[in-house]
Amino acid sequence: MYVVNVNDYVHLYEQVLVDVSTSEIKAYQYNLKTGKGLKHRNPFEINPLVKIKYEEESVSIVSTLIKSPYAILIGVTLLMFLCMKMIPQDQMKESFDQMNKQMNQYQTMFKQ
Repeated sequence: MYVVNVNDYVHLYEQVLVDVSTSEIKAYQYNLKTGKGLKHRNPFEINPLVKIKYEEESVSIVSTLIKSPYAILIGVTLLMFLCMKMIPQDQMKESFDQMNKQMNQYQTMFKQ
């Protein structure tokens, strides 16, 4: 019994188990568990299973930026900055004044 391996840089081939006896030659699909798989017809051909890809897939810039934690932090910061710019300045000043008054009230309560 022989196992036939075909090594090629372009295609991937299946392994074939060849059983050679004095009366005949039989070929089988090679199975790692049992040894013999499906029987091939004589004469048998070894056909490529798939074409091997050596190139790396190109990565899009958008997906890289979305997955980057630095880009997320910068995006959130810009979003917060834009939201702050959209709020009218007089309304923002009033809200800060109210917050300061409340903080002063809490501080005087705790001092007593």
